[in-house]
Amino acid sequence: MEKSKKKERSSNNETMNEETNSKEFEKKELLNKETENETNDFKRIENVNKTYDDYILNLKIISKLRDNDKLSIQNEELTIDYSYVPFLSRFFRDDSRIHTINYLKKLDVELNGLIENIMSIDNECNKKLKENKIKESSTDKLLNLSYNLSLSLAGLQKLRITYSNDDYIVSLLEILIGNFELKIRKISELLQLHS
Repeated sequence: MEKSKKKERSSNNETMNEETNSKEFEKKELLNKETENETNDFKRIENVNKTYDDYILNLKIISKLRDNDKLSIQNEELTIDYSYVPFLSRFFRDDSRIHTINYLKKLDVELNGLIENIMSIDNECNKKLKENKIKESSTDKLLNLSYNLSLSLAGLQKLRITYSNDDYIVSLLEILIGNFELKIRKISELLQLHS
């Protein structure tokens, strides 16, 4: 009889230990998921910051175009072509106006995603951003993006003049100019709603 009581106690202790272990495991899993979600949020913020800076750099480069300057894509980075014999260097690099326009069209589309990301991060992580004192708020980023979009419009106009004898390229540049103007207005509207 005593053996059966000991077995029963032992069985009850094992059951209690299993329940305790199960609850502890669930708590650990929940804590791990919360930590993982926070880590993902901050990685997402970090990725937006990296790409944000890249986009601002591209817009600044575009804004620095002068009359008859041409853009060049080297190692997937936008530059102004200052070579002495541009047509030759562009030929050897397999760099063309179509390549440049395609890069600008891709930039245009990606800027839409960037604006959406900045706004969604602001909505999802506002409290976390304030707690961690992130360098720039979403409002600051959108204002800076709008400012650099405005500056780049002058560069796109100069590029339009550079290719004035190519109606197709000029038309594509006019579409890009219109899209950049729309982004500036969209950011302005978002900031008015956000304030």
